[in-house]
Amino acid sequence: MSVEPTVQVTPDRYEVNATPYPNDYLNRHYFSVWVVYRGQDRWSVNPEPNMRMCLNRDGEWDYEPAPTNHEEGWRERHRFEFVEALVLAKGVAIALWQQSILRGGE
Repeated sequence: MSVEPTVQVTPDRYEVNATPYPNDYLNRHYFSVWVVYRGQDRWSVNPEPNMRMCLNRDGEWDYEPAPTNHEEGWRERHRFEFVEALVLAKGVAIALWQQSILRGGE
């Protein structure tokens, strides 16, 4: 008797972008931020999915040390519930796009 495997699909990162261009726009990564799953139902907001920077609760970018080097309180300041992370990421994505317009970009 064989046991059928259970297939699970778990999205672990979301690109958040506020440009008016389609998904295949070549330079969209300049205007994107990422919401990345970090375990225990917590998410981070990162400028790139594998970059060692993340958004804190004050809306500032901080260096992200290795998990074993997180100081006390670090996770509370840099990890969010999914909906909160999406709201923060949307705000950053909109600001990136608006800054580009003010600089005369895109």
